[in-house]
Amino acid sequence: QKKHFRKQQLSDAFSQELLANYLKNLDGNKLLFTQADVDGFKALYGNQFDDDLKSGKLTAARAIYQLYYTRQLDRLDWLADQVDKVTKTETFTGNDVVEIDREESPWPKDQAEADALWLAQLKNSIIALRLADKPVDNISETLTKRYRAQTDRWLKLTAWDHFETFINSFTSMYDPHTSYMSPRTSEDFNISMALSLEGIGATLEKDGENTKVTSLVKAGPAEKQGELKAGDL
Repeated sequence: QKKHFRKQQLSDAFSQELLANYLKNLDGNKLLFTQADVDGFKALYGNQFDDDLKSGKLTAARAIYQLYYTRQLDRLDWLADQVDKVTKTETFTGNDVVEIDREESPWPKDQAEADALWLAQLKNSIIALRLADKPVDNISETLTKRYRAQTDRWLKLTAWDHFETFINSFTSMYDPHTSYMSPRTSEDFNISMALSLEGIGATLEKDGENTKVTSLVKAGPAEKQGELKAGDL
């Protein structure tokens, strides 16, 4: 509290500021939480974060994150269910507007308003694929795979990922250049700084439920061994 760029005491006022920063880091585009959710968070946890940090607990942070995590998975399922219908029935002849950056916009007042915002995002994704000359018949399949892949990634998140998000919401309030990295993030950071990665010498990508070999690194272990080929699953 004393040896940082901003010398701040843990207090109820600090707790309320931390709550706002945490919500911004979780749902900065204001698409998952509603105004009712935010009001509830303020009432229940607005003055709790300082006490939790002092006691080494993450009760409030965990409760908020759990709702955020559930909402994200539910929304991905909703998008996957909607995409085929919208792709086939939407004529794109109206005067719809989509907000790309909603950071300064208000929270949706309820789930119905949130649904409308997400529907606009979905239509925008469809238009983007059309402009990229994606065959109309393939757009629904492409987006469905995208949302299912995102679901798979969310299901692989761990408690470390949540802790990293929350604790960085906390540290940034003392110093914008102080960050905590989880073990996985730290490993990825070291790889990117070293500009090297020891492995089998193959570029991989997600392909549905499989992992696909995109290409082999010249003179790498996989190419020298000879059995693995580009396109293998």
